[in-house]
Amino acid sequence: MDTTWNGRRRRPAGGRAALAVFVVALVAPGALVAPAPAPAGALTTSGWSLTAPAPASPGTTGNRLLSVSCAGADACMAVGAQQQGNLTYPVAERWNGATWSNLVVPYRPSEVVDTLSAVSCPTWNFCMAVGSISNIAVIIEEWDGTSWTELTGAATAPHPTLSGVSCRSRTDCTAVGATDAAFLDAVPLIEHWDGTTWTATAGPRTGGTDDDLLTAVSCAAAGTCMAVGSADTGGLSPTPLAERLAGGTWTVVPTEIAAAPGATGEVFAGVSCPVPDECLAAGSVEAAGSAGLPLIEAYLGGPFLAVRDAHGTPVAFPNGSLNDVSCPALNSCTAVGQAFGGPTVTPLAIAFNGTIWPVAVTPDPGGNASINGVSCSARGDCTAVGTGAAGNFALIDRVAANGYWLVGADGGIFAFGD
Repeated sequence: MDTTWNGRRRRPAGGRAALAVFVVALVAPGALVAPAPAPAGALTTSGWSLTAPAPASPGTTGNRLLSVSCAGADACMAVGAQQQGNLTYPVAERWNGATWSNLVVPYRPSEVVDTLSAVSCPTWNFCMAVGSISNIAVIIEEWDGTSWTELTGAATAPHPTLSGVSCRSRTDCTAVGATDAAFLDAVPLIEHWDGTTWTATAGPRTGGTDDDLLTAVSCAAAGTCMAVGSADTGGLSPTPLAERLAGGTWTVVPTEIAAAPGATGEVFAGVSCPVPDECLAAGSVEAAGSAGLPLIEAYLGGPFLAVRDAHGTPVAFPNGSLNDVSCPALNSCTAVGQAFGGPTVTPLAIAFNGTIWPVAVTPDPGGNASINGVSCSARGDCTAVGTGAAGNFALIDRVAANGYWLVGADGGIFAFGD
């Protein structure tokens, strides 16, 4: 079976409608080939840089940004939490292409921990953010382009949490998390927003586990979503968990268990599906006595399988773990997290360019900094947010180009305007 992460050739019908795919390679099953040389003026990457000034929440003793979603290069929303003394409040910060600004987010002052874990913005004037309140209730916030409004979720089971959300429009959002079925027995929680009301459903169980947790979700089309997380047996050896919505039903998708020496468990933390039948999940392989390794697996209509090179060998990554991934196109993915290997933790970004998985060099704000969320647009721009000892930070990777070229391995070239 072909387990390489390759795009499928699609001849675009028109210019702007096909911008989501900007590198196309026609390959034989199991093979990876370098794309044909791009002509002068083709897409190039300028590199990661820190935004200035870095986003911050004045008057707090600690901040953390956990997720970001960009409707465009000049319209990004980042969410997380800010700490004031012993209390934690939700935070949302907006990027307009030049500066970050803090937004007022409704919260419940009687609670101890009030955190937004994920955000999804299909347009500049609509975002949905989800999280949890002291692990006893969910928090859901809606952005209308001017202000945030708290919504009421549907979960009624004990200790519900929401960790991921994906919105296709104002009337179609899916959020995932977990809730307690019994003591030390968490079950997947899935909620759907139809523009008026949230409705909840329990995701399918893997069987024989103590905890099935969903942490992220990506919906590539109406009624088609992929959610990922972990299944934990006795709290000893978590395994990657994936569940897919198709035809109105959620089903468990098989995942590959890595045979890494000393591995004690594996978890998925993020997922991105550029099209309904192709998804990439990112997370980590946990190992006793070591820092662990990034975990990246691809779904091509069958089980999730580890990404492999042209020889069928799983791609090797440096020590670290991944928290999120964004794939705006079939041959353009960026996974982010933290790298281990020295006295401190440093930001980690791995960018798939259609052929290989190079580890990108990113600025290091210092203080055990890690990247928690990333959002990449169809034209290749990426915005990532993270947290370090020095506080919040945001990284931006911008693409410098006058136009777009689709280069096929057979020599065919399609050009599009800026």
